[in-house]
Amino acid sequence: MIRRATFGLEHWSELSETERHTVGRDMALTINAESNAQARYRDILAAKSVAESAEIRAALTASARATPYVLRELGE
Repeated sequence: MIRRATFGLEHWSELSETERHTVGRDMALTINAESNAQARYRDILAAKSVAESAEIRAALTASARATPYVLRELGE
C-alpha cells in the first residue's frame, strides 16, 4: 500500500478523483509509528508546488482518515 500511495503522490496531477481518494486513504492507513512511510510522503510533498501540496493535504483531510496524528506526521 505504501508503494501505491507513493506512486500516486508522484503522479498526482495525472490521477482521476477516484484514484486521488485511494491515494489519500492509502496514505492515512500507512502512516504509523512502525512505518517510515510518513518520511517518504513528506519528501514527496516538499518537492511539489505549494498549490499541489495543499491540494493533496486537502484530499487527505477529506478522506475522513486524516487523524491529528496523521496530519502531524505530515508536518501539519
